[in-house]
Amino acid sequence: MSFMDKSRNMASSDRGGLEARIAELEGAFAAMSRRLAEVEAQLHISQALLGDFAPSSNGALKRGSFVENEGIFFGEWTPLNDKGQPIGRYILFAAPEDLSDKGGNPLYLSFEDAAVEVASLHNYCGHDGVFYDSEDSLLKALEDGSYKGGWILPPKAIVNGENDENDELSPNTLSANIFNGDFKDTFCLSANENDMNNPCWYYTCSEYRSGQLVWDGKITVVLVKDGDDFWHGRTKDRAACRPCRLVRVPEPR
Repeated sequence: MSFMDKSRNMASSDRGGLEARIAELEGAFAAMSRRLAEVEAQLHISQALLGDFAPSSNGALKRGSFVENEGIFFGEWTPLNDKGQPIGRYILFAAPEDLSDKGGNPLYLSFEDAAVEVASLHNYCGHDGVFYDSEDSLLKALEDGSYKGGWILPPKAIVNGENDENDELSPNTLSANIFNGDFKDTFCLSANENDMNNPCWYYTCSEYRSGQLVWDGKITVVLVKDGDDFWHGRTKDRAACRPCRLVRVPEPR
């Protein structure tokens, strides 16, 4: 082999190695770009966490603030699995209005129909709906990571908390925020509350409990104006619904 042929082979080999290195760097750059997008997407989450502890003049997010492509921020929640272990920390967002038809009229449905209707939401404030018809199925999805931040029927814990009668509502609940910011004038508060089938009552996805007793087939509904709750059947009774979203706060690496 001549000196010139050897030089050509070496150049070809160097070029192949250079191309492989360029491809490697492009892959690393793409990974960095994806990570940057994730960080930017979590920026408002950090603001939400700081919202109640920072002066309003600094622009930090406050409960009742509408966030584009997210919903109205109203708190945070750390759910527990059936062993009492935390399964992540979540920022809470609610829809800016009650579940409505295409004409903007609030829907007043059975629980099962409401769960289906929420799941049919498409690109609503940037997100689709997801079907969960029980708190257990939601908690399972949170624990195994299959829930990705879609609209859901909210669990009781974030609608009126775990409060007993006359307890003060947690600030991290819908009921405690119905007059705050962009929530104001968006809930039904004036219908006859003594009539259990009226729009003042809002669905949760949680089965109704009386003490430690679970009422099989009964769903908890909440009177959001004061946080009281009662039960509805799954198919015959009617109530309103305010879809919610949970956004997981990334754990420190």
